Order: sequence, then structure tokens, then C-alpha cells
Amino acid sequence: MKGRWHGSPFRDNSIRKWLITFEVDETPSSYDITKDKPLSIDIKEYRKRRSITANSYFYVLTGRIAEALNISKTEAHNRMIAEYGQYDQDLGHVIMKDTVPWMQLETMHLRPTSHVNYIDDVLYRVFLIMRGSHTYDTKEMSILIDGVVSEAKELGIETLPPNELERLKQQWRVS
Repeated sequence: MKGRWHGSPFRDNSIRKWLITFEVDETPSSYDITKDKPLSIDIKEYRKRRSITANSYFYVLTGRIAEALNISKTEAHNRMIAEYGQYDQDLGHVIMKDTVPWMQLETMHLRPTSHVNYIDDVLYRVFLIMRGSHTYDTKEMSILIDGVVSEAKELGIETLPPNELERLKQQWRVS
């Protein structure tokens, strides 16, 4: 069940506890099952999520970039995430042989760094782990789309007209 908290916490001195009210987006179907049980609630900053249209447009453009560069869609996708995507602070980084074909990985998005080290004459590199675009909020997705549109234009790939792109970006923007 998802919802939003609004208002201010209220201290009820009669029970010496803070009370917080929140609203939910749907009827709590599990209410009858949980009404007499303590619940756990995670509170985090609300951020409007990016639209599916934004992610779809990202995949369309990376597909066209792949065709123009004669590379796989996976490689084009990973290049764009590495260049314009968001670092995964929870997962951090990995250290791998510099020869690992990181742009062909389908289960992990990486950004190579300049941090390298030789171990037994083998070059190892630190790679930042990047988040998949499906986890981006509207601001992060807008940054990604701007970068991919720029790359596409440099390759002569037709993109949405500026007014249409701006209209879509307004839908993605965090309010």
C-alpha cells in the first residue's frame, strides 16, 4: 500500500507519543487482516516517478543509436546509462579486469573510472555500479533523456521536435 504523509507530527502528551497521519492511494484491502496488529511504515521523501513514456522513448533512441553505430542495443543502452545515468550509492562499485566487456552486460550497468591497479601484470579497474533507468524519478529520467537526445542529434538521428520534447519533459518534472 502506498500513500503520502502530509501535515506536521503532533505530540499527544496524554500518551507521550508522536502521532503522524497519512493518506493512502487505494482502499487498504489488508485492513481487516492487520487491524489488530502493529504495522511497520517506511517514511521517505516523495518524488514523482518518471512516466513509462520517458523510459520507452529512451529505449527507442538507444535502439536508433545502436543501428547508427552498428553496435548492439545492449551496448548502446549501457553507454548511455554510463554517460548520463545515475550512480547506485547502495551498491557502490566493483573491481574487475579491465578487459571485461562491461558494455555487453545485460544484468548490470557500469561506468568505468580512472582508478586502476596492476595485479600480477593484469590491469584491474574500478567500475561504478549504475542504476537501471526503471528506478529513475522524473528529474533523473529527464537528465538521461537530454543526454540521449543530444547523442542522437550528433548522429543525425531524428528526435522529437523541441516543443514536443519540452511537453513530455514537463510531465516528467518533479513538482
